[in-house]
Amino acid sequence: MVYQYITEMIRRPHMVSRERGFAGTLLRHWGVTRETTVDAVLIALSELLSNAVLYGKADAIVLSLSYSRNEVLVEVDDRTPGTWPARARPTEHDEGGRGLLLVEALSSAFDVSDDGSMAWCVIPAGQVT
Repeated sequence: MVYQYITEMIRRPHMVSRERGFAGTLLRHWGVTRETTVDAVLIALSELLSNAVLYGKADAIVLSLSYSRNEVLVEVDDRTPGTWPARARPTEHDEGGRGLLLVEALSSAFDVSDDGSMAWCVIPAGQVT
């Protein structure tokens, strides 16, 4: 069975926490019960949405979550072609620049669409009930 949630949200910072909270509830409802998996998905979702809010130019962002078998796919489309995420190399003293590094570390796959408007990652879900 494939579960999917797609929403269009306004490009505002407060919407990131709203979607993160809803996604946690949704994942548990779908049967993703390992807290480490839920945490990994929520971190990746937060980072991708935050980047879309900060760097996107459109008024709305599309978030898609899909759960199938033993993985969760997170897709964030900021509808801003030509804006590719920059992979920073932060020093120990930098306060930011680690978001995409976290997403890559938590994911079995991470990429950006050819036009730069959509970032996506796959989080392994492990055992589910």
